[in-house]
Amino acid sequence: MSSQEITLKIPQKVVVELIKNVFKEEYKENMSEVLVGALHNNTHALETILKAIMGVKPKVKYKTGDVISIKSHSVGSWRFDDTEMESRGYTSNGYLKATIENINVYSLEPYTVSYNYWNKNDQRDDSDTYSLSEYNIVGLAEEYPLDLWAREKDMVL
Repeated sequence: MSSQEITLKIPQKVVVELIKNVFKEEYKENMSEVLVGALHNNTHALETILKAIMGVKPKVKYKTGDVISIKSHSVGSWRFDDTEMESRGYTSNGYLKATIENINVYSLEPYTVSYNYWNKNDQRDDSDTYSLSEYNIVGLAEEYPLDLWAREKDMVL
């Protein structure tokens, strides 16, 4: 099955009219204008509300508890010692294993992940959480294990 994307450009006046249909008669005008005005610079939030009005529910590819592979610099990497991270097995060729702890389907970065790392400042093993978008996820760790990246580094093309 192919993945297709449809982009709609909906004028602000149309969005206001769609929002009006959701609220009680006495609140329609005010609420539609407030929502569109307040979210004028937040297209993600406005898009999310508009999709809800149209009955479109957000979908995510991964679920809570999934162990995933990500680029190590997608998270709080300023505390990483890259050499030590690799030697301790936390990363391989710039990739890191993380676990999805929480999902907020309405967020731009819906996945809250936890991961372990070597803290270069405190010189100790540590763990943290970070929010990511699907763009930052390579795939499930079982499909994209860290040793795959190590083999990729040694491959001659």
